[in-house]
Amino acid sequence: QPSSIEYLDRWKRWNPVTVPFLKEQGYESFAWINPSEALGDKYISPYGGFAYREADDHNKALYRPITLDCDLDVQPGPEDPFTTKVDNTTEGSSSAGDYSPSS
Repeated sequence: QPSSIEYLDRWKRWNPVTVPFLKEQGYESFAWINPSEALGDKYISPYGGFAYREADDHNKALYRPITLDCDLDVQPGPEDPFTTKVDNTTEGSSSAGDYSPSS
């Protein structure tokens, strides 16, 4: 089964990053992930989210799921618990999320 990045490649879902802050952070492209969409064997969020692909290594992406837990006064930082980096260059790499929707 293809990785989440390969899935987004196959369906030509990546778009150029235009936000200067994201470019400065080293991201080249982004993709919208639909609510409850599975990317290969990865499930991101019941509410959808974004994937940001690194400019230096196209096998790495940052996944930002949409959540209902939102505090508008808090800015995400490097220790943001809703951030998962995926490195598809190594076997056994972290997944884009292991969320299983509850019945």
